[in-house]
Amino acid sequence: MASRLSQEEENYVRMSLLLTGISPRAARALFDQEFAPSCLDSSLKKEFNKLKDLQKKRVINQSQWNLLFPRFPDVPDSKSFDVTLIITLLRNLTTLTPPRGGLDQLPSDNENTPSSDLARIKYYRNFLAHLDEGKVDSTTFTTAWDNVTSAISRLGGQPMKLECDDLKVKILDQTNQEIMLDIKRSNGEIMELKKSYESLNKSVKGLKRAKKALTKKVKKLKTSQEDTVPWNIRAQISQILMEWKDNDQMFITTEATKHVLKCIKENSCVTIAASSGVGKTAILRHVSLQMTNEGYDVLPVTDPGDIVKFYNPNQKTLFVIDDLCGNYSLNQTDIKLWEPVMERVKNILSNTHAKIIAACRLQVYQDDKFESLSVFKSCVCNILSDNMCLTKAEKESIAGLYLKTKAPEIIDYYDLYDCFPLLCKLYHENPALNIKDFFQNPFTVYEAEIDKLQKKGFSSKYCALALCVIFNNNLNEEILTEDMNKETRSIIENTCEACKLDRGTSRLTLQDELNSLTHTFLKKEQNKYKTIHDKIFDFLVYYFGQKIISCLIKNAHSCLIMERFLIDKQNNVDPFITIVPPKYHDMYMERMIDDWSKGEVNYVFCNINMNIPHFRQRFLCVLNKLDVSYQKQLALTCDVR
Repeated sequence: MASRLSQEEENYVRMSLLLTGISPRAARALFDQEFAPSCLDSSLKKEFNKLKDLQKKRVINQSQWNLLFPRFPDVPDSKSFDVTLIITLLRNLTTLTPPRGGLDQLPSDNENTPSSDLARIKYYRNFLAHLDEGKVDSTTFTTAWDNVTSAISRLGGQPMKLECDDLKVKILDQTNQEIMLDIKRSNGEIMELKKSYESLNKSVKGLKRAKKALTKKVKKLKTSQEDTVPWNIRAQISQILMEWKDNDQMFITTEATKHVLKCIKENSCVTIAASSGVGKTAILRHVSLQMTNEGYDVLPVTDPGDIVKFYNPNQKTLFVIDDLCGNYSLNQTDIKLWEPVMERVKNILSNTHAKIIAACRLQVYQDDKFESLSVFKSCVCNILSDNMCLTKAEKESIAGLYLKTKAPEIIDYYDLYDCFPLLCKLYHENPALNIKDFFQNPFTVYEAEIDKLQKKGFSSKYCALALCVIFNNNLNEEILTEDMNKETRSIIENTCEACKLDRGTSRLTLQDELNSLTHTFLKKEQNKYKTIHDKIFDFLVYYFGQKIISCLIKNAHSCLIMERFLIDKQNNVDPFITIVPPKYHDMYMERMIDDWSKGEVNYVFCNINMNIPHFRQRFLCVLNKLDVSYQKQLALTCDVR
């Protein structure tokens, strides 16, 4: 038989019965007003994302989550919700005005809103839960009782008020007393058990983490043993894919994107063809990232031989190739790289586990010599075609993403240039430009910006851009910081002089200027300076071709000489091709002969001018005038590559 309760213990029992028996029903009455029981299931589903976020933040625990979203055919019922869950839902899913001090503080006496009453119930439940001895003194009891019963009365109405009044004076039967005394005695044991549980839980979590880490290590070790990609290349690829994911946050899905994704799922090889700046690289990368969700190992490659080296018959693999066979004109050297491995690549593609997706400039794809790469002709997505080009709505979305509030200002200029996506990206990175001028005449604006560098005395910045052109958009940082050979030193000095700088200008000064131009004209990737987009490089080559053509002819990379200069203007020529003035024709042909003598034979015979009959005749005449011994030396020279 239990001993009689003291007054303080009896106060504790009555408060417990009030807060655990009546107050939850009062809170539920308010909840049912906000969320009609008949519509509770649909109401919660509408708020799924918000509730999921609360679960991730551990505001809602797993047990509560199971009550909100029970397994079919069960549906949620507010009768199963405790006060804590009810308050959480009302706090986060309704427009109830919270008390001035919030729901976690005891409201002032003059606050009588529903949310204030919830806060009172919550406050005293927490107060009671933290009492270690199971006693409530009479003064505290009177204040607490009045506060809670007033709140219950306002929330649950007169019937609940009468229940509270009855509970305050009724004689507690033996069951009530024994239960509450047991609770009182068990408080200490519960606290000890709770501590033991928490300690055990930490140990279990620690073991789980250790197991997870060990499993990850074993898996990584097993994967590395089976991986056909060397670990250092795999690390570089991981870094590249991370950069793609970051950039993909600014990607707008278009009909062309959906079509390319559908094609690569259904075909072993897909080629995306378009002119520069239209978005083919962005689509290539976005679709490749989407294929990781299909279980594909995405491997960006530049050398055709890597497809053979990295192929794993037991792993779904997507090989990704950007700027297939050249980023300006078709590079005959690239074609030759494919010849020895083409049959093996075809065999690899016959395995359903392997696919190739490539991006290719339209002028490269349309070159007659591209016919030899038949595998890349099997499924072609020309994103400038009528069924794949950007719609007005898609252009509006792209403009809205990059230009924000300025987007409406250029609505009349959407169709002026195919490279509209690129223009939006470029303006986003350099918003100080006049937006209307830029979208009407983007390259005129850039031309004016570069002219200003020279006119206002920023010749070192001007020279830094020229060096990017001279080194064919692949300016290695080591050239500016490490020892260099005599030829490279001469090229840099000649470029400085052409840009009206002292020949002895510090290379570190030029490096500083290159760094200052990042995000406007340039970017730095793997310690190499490049333009932020190929289209900008096209423009810079053309620009400096008009300004310092003599320096370019004498010093620029042989690839630039091969594909960026024409002796005579031709029909359907790229607008960024440089037409060499007649007074520089002899200099240009002398440069070609010089390249030949250095073993750059392919660059000479793949020169775009070799397609012009009268140029071939002129070049032959120049060769015939050379000393016979030099002619023999050239004839015996093999390509260094």
